[in-house]
Amino acid sequence: MRTRILPLSAAIGVSVLLTACASAPPENELVTEAREIYQSIENDPNVARTGATPLREAKNHLERAQEMLEEGEEDRLVEHEAYLARGYAQIAETRGERNKIQQEIESAKNRRDELRLEMRSAEARQAQSRAQRAMSEAERAQNEAKLAQQEAEELRKQMQELKELQAQQTDRGMVLTLGDVLFDLNQAELQGTGITAVEKLAEFMKEYEDRRVKVEGYTDSTGSEAYNQQLSERRAQAVKDVLMNNGVASDRVEVQGYGEAYPVASNDDPSGRQRNRRVEIVISDENGNIESR
Repeated sequence: MRTRILPLSAAIGVSVLLTACASAPPENELVTEAREIYQSIENDPNVARTGATPLREAKNHLERAQEMLEEGEEDRLVEHEAYLARGYAQIAETRGERNKIQQEIESAKNRRDELRLEMRSAEARQAQSRAQRAMSEAERAQNEAKLAQQEAEELRKQMQELKELQAQQTDRGMVLTLGDVLFDLNQAELQGTGITAVEKLAEFMKEYEDRRVKVEGYTDSTGSEAYNQQLSERRAQAVKDVLMNNGVASDRVEVQGYGEAYPVASNDDPSGRQRNRRVEIVISDENGNIESR
């Protein structure tokens, strides 16, 4: 009998093939599926946070199924463990997804709360700004009212002092009249009571430097017109001299002689002529304006 001997290389190949077949782990479709699901979620932080227990159960059943498969247990027993492993893995996966969604919802809520807080902060800043503007306006109005009150009080005081000078309110403003008795007959030198009145006027003008005066001289119709014109001018100038001697600047005093013009009474009788012989001092307004004749 002839014995056939295999070549050495063929023998080695067959040996390797047999060794490989002997060391390859057994496979089961359901076990493979359970393993893939488990491996896809085992490092998921959401699963670790809320599905740790079913994930651990899935691992235990998967290891049990793998052991039973390697030990050659019946397929129904192996697949039962694989079925449990897959079910627990799916539960863990579902809990992980739900946790992820919940995290997203919480994040959205937090962002919404942050936006609301920012809006409230912005509204608060706007309200504070409006309040500050309102306070500023109120303070400004209060200051304006206070200033107006001070101006009114100052004007009242001025008017009171003018009345004390016996100045009369006319269409041309406040007018202080010095009568004929305050001058000697046909003279332009101011006498005692007249000097006192003009000195009071000087004190008033020094206190209120925005005021000016116009001194106007008048006579009756007795005598020549030229003489009366000259007398009226000299009497007006006499009043200006008293004002200047009492500290009133020359440019604040205007003089004008009108002679016989503008009588205030008849020149046919002594009392009327006396009234026409006068010096009128027109006091300007607070802006220095004097109404012309």
